[in-house]
Amino acid sequence: MTALQLSIQIVIYIAIGVFARKLKVIGEGFDKSLSGFIVNFALPCMIIHSLSLPYSPDELANFPLLLGLAILVCALLLGVGHLFYLGLGKTDVARVDRFGIYLSNFTFMGLPMVDALYGQEGLFYFVIFTAPIRVLYYSLVGPLLSPAGTGSRRRSRREVLKQWLNPPLAGVVVGLILYFTGLRLPGVLTNVVDGLSDVCSPMGMVLCGITIGKYNLRSLVRPKYLRLPLLRDLLAPAVTLAVLWLLPIDPMIKKVVVLYAALPCAGMLATYTIQFNPNPEARLEASSAILLSTLLSVATIPLWAAVLDRVF
Repeated sequence: MTALQLSIQIVIYIAIGVFARKLKVIGEGFDKSLSGFIVNFALPCMIIHSLSLPYSPDELANFPLLLGLAILVCALLLGVGHLFYLGLGKTDVARVDRFGIYLSNFTFMGLPMVDALYGQEGLFYFVIFTAPIRVLYYSLVGPLLSPAGTGSRRRSRREVLKQWLNPPLAGVVVGLILYFTGLRLPGVLTNVVDGLSDVCSPMGMVLCGITIGKYNLRSLVRPKYLRLPLLRDLLAPAVTLAVLWLLPIDPMIKKVVVLYAALPCAGMLATYTIQFNPNPEARLEASSAILLSTLLSVATIPLWAAVLDRVF
């Protein structure tokens, strides 16, 4: 499946979620329940499935590199996002833009996209690369999105540890244990893991649509909301590509890392903005960014995939 075909498929999944919400096929609170099911069950299974490769010492040597690149890219994109945050006057909307530039939809869209473009090897690299990003994701979402002066409530060490020890990261740990030891789950469990893995991305995209469906679509599709989608889909991968171009590392790793940066806004951006930022305009900015950046990615991801194949 080409990047263009997969992008169109993802947009269709999102449209299904939007229509389900608009037609009231689903009830209030369904999105929260579906999100809980995906994050706690389907996503860990998808991660375990993606790590089910035969152990290779050569691949092990890439672990420190991938973890280092994750920190580098996070710092790079957070820095770019913070510059725009300062330039836009430190407003609530600017906070959404900073977070949107910093983090992409690396779970629901990233995993299937990498799998389709670069196969099991690329998916393996992608899971390791995004492991520390998941930790930072749950740690920084409150401080980055909370309005100035309110801040997110100072959390206890127990609360922070509970956020870090979440099911997706547990899936990474289980998958790595199986990878290093060569152990395999019993056939029945393997089938269950594979089955839940298969539904993770489609349901994740439907969930994005359900979230978007809460709003009047006319209020989301406006020129003023194009700034973040353009920054997320075009500037973020361009900056990442420029930095990685100079590094003498495996071309496959470069492709995976730049593709992470080329993905649209995180699917949970609107949900977290609602949780941490009471400003209605910030919430519209977040929801519109998910919709428009995902639609824009139908064109930009195939473009970046072609550029990466030519450059690396």
